[in-house]
Amino acid sequence: MNAKAKMYFPQVFQTFQGFNVLDLKEWHQSKRIELILESKASRKHPCFRCGTELGNLHDRYYVKAKHLRVMGYKVSVCFYRERRHCPKCKKVRSECIDFICPASPHITTDLAWWLTQLTTETSVIEVVATDQHEGYAASVKQYCQNATLVWDKFHLMQNFEEAVNKVRMKLHEEQTKGSELKRLSRGQFRFIFLKRAHTRTKFEQQHIDSVLELNHEFARLEIIKERMLIF
Repeated sequence: MNAKAKMYFPQVFQTFQGFNVLDLKEWHQSKRIELILESKASRKHPCFRCGTELGNLHDRYYVKAKHLRVMGYKVSVCFYRERRHCPKCKKVRSECIDFICPASPHITTDLAWWLTQLTTETSVIEVVATDQHEGYAASVKQYCQNATLVWDKFHLMQNFEEAVNKVRMKLHEEQTKGSELKRLSRGQFRFIFLKRAHTRTKFEQQHIDSVLELNHEFARLEIIKERMLIF
């Protein structure tokens, strides 16, 4: 019988301490590579927390970590990480994997190093998004003098909706006590006014139309709200 040909793995893919490359999966269209790693029998299992050699195997879990790109391909390393009993911590701990970033277990230390270098050398802050708190504006002015300060969408909309609700409540309070419009504009119906027009049910839209016909100020407020949400 002919022996099965041994698969060749480039040296750049053979740098994972304690593991051998078992297989290499490649997707040309999406330009991805997955390296399937196999644990060496001689590999040690230090505790990721205290560094003590771990004891008996408890279980293991699958890890897929991002690695450095190669020739434009996104590379991931896939392997099983073991959890064993730590005699010093007195509990089950994950093993320390030398090539996995301790601060971010889903990327390799090589990739973490390059990301740090790029952040240090190429970071230029052009835009800072914050809420309208004066302290943030003062900090940006002091430390990022050339950056444009932008109020973030979430807080802008939050402030806008609070203002609209205050005006709507004021309109409600101005209505004659016991009137039909006063009944229709608050209580169990108040949440209908908070919804966007296209998300309302047929019944809810009919209810809103009834209120808008009775009072032009409610209609005006509804138009402003919808235009702002679209904007």
